[in-house]
Amino acid sequence: MPLRDILDKIKGLDSRLSDLTTDVEYLKQKGQAQCELKEVENCWSRFRCPHSRSKEHAGQCSGERRSCANRNESCLSEDE
Repeated sequence: MPLRDILDKIKGLDSRLSDLTTDVEYLKQKGQAQCELKEVENCWSRFRCPHSRSKEHAGQCSGERRSCANRNESCLSEDE
């Protein structure tokens, strides 16, 4: 096989590797976005505060909201 053909194949493989790397990065970002969305949806569906309009009970849910934020942070750190 001539050297030129070998170099062309190497360039083709390098280009394909670059495409695959781009695909992997896209899938990681997509997975991260889905993880974040799922965490937020789960958090707010479980931890909606029924007392949010009452000044007397307004602070009751702040801890739950904080734990929701912590879950989102853990989602972010899983893929890093």
